[in-house]
Order: sequence, then C-alpha cells, then structure tokens
Amino acid sequence: MHENAPQAYPDPDEPQPDEIARPDPRWLWATLAGGALIMLLAGTSAYLQRDGAPTGDPLERARDYAARHEYRAAVIEYKNLLQDEPLNAQARRELGELYLTLGDAEAAAKELRVAGEYGYSAAGLLEAWLALGRYEEVLEHADELDSDDARINVAAGKALLGLARFDEAEALFTKIADRFPDYGGPRLGLAQLAYIRRDIEAALELAGTVGPEDRGYPDARKLIGEIALEGGQYAEAKKAFRTALEQRPNDI
Repeated sequence: MHENAPQAYPDPDEPQPDEIARPDPRWLWATLAGGALIMLLAGTSAYLQRDGAPTGDPLERARDYAARHEYRAAVIEYKNLLQDEPLNAQARRELGELYLTLGDAEAAAKELRVAGEYGYSAAGLLEAWLALGRYEEVLEHADELDSDDARINVAAGKALLGLARFDEAEALFTKIADRFPDYGGPRLGLAQLAYIRRDIEAALELAGTVGPEDRGYPDARKLIGEIALEGGQYAEAKKAFRTALEQRPNDI
C-alpha cells in the first residue's frame, strides 16, 4: 500500500464480520431432522399407496401384507392401527407373531405379553422368551398354562434343551409327538436333540418330516442346511438356507 494512501476505517454503523449473526446449530439440526421426517413419512405413504397395495380394513391390510411377505408394510399397518386402537389385543397378538417371524424377540415379547393379558394364548410369548434365553421362565409359565396346547409344550421342551436337560426334553417331545401326530414341532425338537447328540442320520430324517405348513419349517431347513454345510454339501446347504430365509428374511 502506498504510504500516502488514505487508511480505511470500518463504518461504525455497518455490522462487522464478528457481529454478523450465525445460525443457531440447534435450529439447523431441527430443520434437518424435520426435513428427514417429512421425507420418511412421504416415502412410507408412497410405499403403502403404491399400485397393487391392499385396501380396506387396516387389520386385513396388515394381514395381506404379511401373507405376501411384505413385512415392513405389515408392521407399519399394525402400528398405525394400534395408535388408533391401543386396546386391540388381536392386532397386538398378530404384530407380536410377526415380530417373531422377523426375529425381533424383544418386540415380540412386549406385544404378546399384552395380548396374553386379554386371554390370548401365551405360546408366542414363551417362544419369544426362548429366543431371549429365558428358559427357566418358559418352564415356570408352561407349568401354569394349558397342557393341551402343543405349541406351549414344545416351547417347554426347547427350554429343557436350552438347559441341557436332554432326557427330560426327549420324553416331553416324544409324548407330544404321540399326542399330536400331525404337528411338526415335537419332531423338530427331537431332530435338534439328535443333532446335539451327533446322531446325524436321525436328525436329518426327523427334520425332513417337518413340512412347510409347520411353524418350525424354517428351523428344520436351517438344521438341514447346517448338517449339509458340515458335510461339505454346499449346494444342498445353500438350497436349505435359502428356503429358510424365504420364510424368515431377517433370520441371518
């Protein structure tokens, strides 16, 4: 700068750089969060209103989505329904069962516990507790519940397996299988017990009798896949695991 050049002084009436207001970061985060929420709600709305989406009663829509294995949409429908009808125990039971399918045992236990307070079977709740490793609680409650419910008895047998009480589990599974010959649950339990005891031939034979109509079918296919993988039968293992994942897409 030339030594004779006039020196520039700041105008006292103009805001200086340090005095210019900066955005409040809390406002910025609130704006971003609000925008994200709007996008999420818009995406959810578009998903539920797409072509081919079920229409009609909310409970029927949720069931239709679940039957089509569109589990995300089904969960949204159930939750929306329960916001409007928090005392709808049937919807809570079905949502809890859906959470079981998705492998979210904590959420399943929460919904199924409430449904049980309204008189629905506790079988699903016991299965959620099994997934959480709460074996003693399963046995305690199974003793208090309906001994004619095959699903409850199978849950008790699996709790015995989890506690390594293998002889008791075998006796219970055998009793249930004799009493409910068309139900695959006890045969799956015996297959899992045979696998634990390394009787691979018996495990495969028993698991193979559990059909797609049985609740335990994905677990039976998983067991077959694990045995095939151990034996180096990779194509067979892949096939079995794929079938299991088609039934329970979140069961990694």
